[in-house]
Amino acid sequence: SKLEEAWRKVEVPKEWTTNDLEKSTPILPLDLRPNSFVGFGKIENEPPAYLKDCQTAGKALVFKEAYETKSNLRPDLSIKTHTVHVMENRRLTPPTYDRNIFHIEFDLGDSGLKYEIGEALGIHAENDKLQVEEFIKFYKLDPDEIVEVPNREYPNVLENRTVWQALKQNVDIFGRPPKRFYEALAEFADDPSEKHELQALGGPEGAVEFKRRAEVDTVTYADVLLEFPSAHPGFHDIVRIVSPMKRREYSIASCQKVTPNSVALMIVVVSWVDPKGRDRFGQATKYLNDLT
Repeated sequence: SKLEEAWRKVEVPKEWTTNDLEKSTPILPLDLRPNSFVGFGKIENEPPAYLKDCQTAGKALVFKEAYETKSNLRPDLSIKTHTVHVMENRRLTPPTYDRNIFHIEFDLGDSGLKYEIGEALGIHAENDKLQVEEFIKFYKLDPDEIVEVPNREYPNVLENRTVWQALKQNVDIFGRPPKRFYEALAEFADDPSEKHELQALGGPEGAVEFKRRAEVDTVTYADVLLEFPSAHPGFHDIVRIVSPMKRREYSIASCQKVTPNSVALMIVVVSWVDPKGRDRFGQATKYLNDLT
């Protein structure tokens, strides 16, 4: 056939018949080393928080040299922080208008704060006093108890605070919780049904319900702790699983060349009514509006 005519005999060199596969095969590593492109189960141990009495903090304040105590304004932050005082806080919109827009001006004094046009002023706001008192009462906390918390960015920096101070100035207890909070809180739940619901909210199966809670109900960390009473972590665990408060940035509405000793902001108070009929406010804008 034509196929047989097309075949021809070819001489194969002897070296081609030798199998050098074992010699040429590279030796693969027996252990795997993760890099930035490979996900792996990394466990980060957070430094613990410790509840102490006022005598511990008092010793550090009285015997500063022995305890190496240093006084500093927000030592946990890498940026320079200043203390300024309110000169004027004036509402610009009529009381009948549904939005509260106000002008607030700060006296720079001897703070040394310098700014340029177009820059923003970072505000370290505080939680509402009445809300903090209600949470302390509901959670049965001692407001005067001392908590020593290592800073999350700089573990070597320790902040000694009372429970009251921590809830008012450090812990974002009235902020909106992410999914990881529900997952962490589930570990403390004694009731099986509450544990299952918290785990679901922290996982893919609860995505729709989580979105409704965050965008419609606008629930807070405190709301979730109230809703699931069997999940009752101690205060040192609350500090660990609840996000810390962060400063808010606002565009400066003044020029230091015109007003060298002051800085002004124009703020719109963030407010809304949730499905339960409760008045809700943006934490930072309400804090600024209440300043006098």
